[in-house]
Amino acid sequence: MATWIEDQLQQLVSPVTATTFPYTGPTLSAMPGLTSLFTAVFAAAYIGWGLYGLSGKRRATLSSCVISIFHGIVTNIVAGAQLVSQYPFSLDAQNNNSANFIMQFSAAYMVVDFFLFLLPFTPDDFLFVGHHLMTTGYMMSSLFIGRGGLSCLVLMVLGESTSLFQNSWLISRELRQESRAAMSCFNNLSPIYTYVFLLVRSMVAPPVIAWFCIQLQSAQKLPIGCRVTWASLAAVTTAGSQIWSYKLWKGLKRQSAKHKADVMQRPKSV
Repeated sequence: MATWIEDQLQQLVSPVTATTFPYTGPTLSAMPGLTSLFTAVFAAAYIGWGLYGLSGKRRATLSSCVISIFHGIVTNIVAGAQLVSQYPFSLDAQNNNSANFIMQFSAAYMVVDFFLFLLPFTPDDFLFVGHHLMTTGYMMSSLFIGRGGLSCLVLMVLGESTSLFQNSWLISRELRQESRAAMSCFNNLSPIYTYVFLLVRSMVAPPVIAWFCIQLQSAQKLPIGCRVTWASLAAVTTAGSQIWSYKLWKGLKRQSAKHKADVMQRPKSV
């Protein structure tokens, strides 16, 4: 399935790739086409949410959620398949075509989300702005040195495993005041999303990132600057996830307390 998805995406963007190849060269050959693809998906979602009656920041936020879901599903499948097929792997292994393609796919998403959503609508959201900039820089450096792509894929799978839950939760939260279905979805999804996020980002991620940083420092085929910078970025993004984990946990406790208060205030039947 992963190979089929990758093949379909490559065929979809091949006209743009062929046109722009003289300017991008082999290193970023798929980037223009993939950037165009994410722009088209964002535009379609933006039109759709506009027809639903949304406008401004809310409309852009939910359009961002749509491209994030698309990005998360594809990267989880393709990157996960790559890691499984090459296990046991070395973090400083030479990049193959699939690793290069999925890194360009992910970088294209980051670029589109940054310029169409974060920069115009939430430039003060330093956590996500910083995440996009650091992640894109990581992948670009791996693409240009031709090694370390598997290290990127490890972080992709770890990071995007919560994407579907997170974006579904964000969409339902944004629409809950005007849709009973969205309110029901939000109430039911909130504890599930919170526990999944806490499990992945606050329990699984820290030991995995510790292993990752140790392995990265022994990856002698990578320049020392990349080893230090990549390990630092992985540690910083993991620390940033703990801020979001704390906010989710506080929100869940507040929602639970409100629900209990509402139940207590209901008149008892005689």
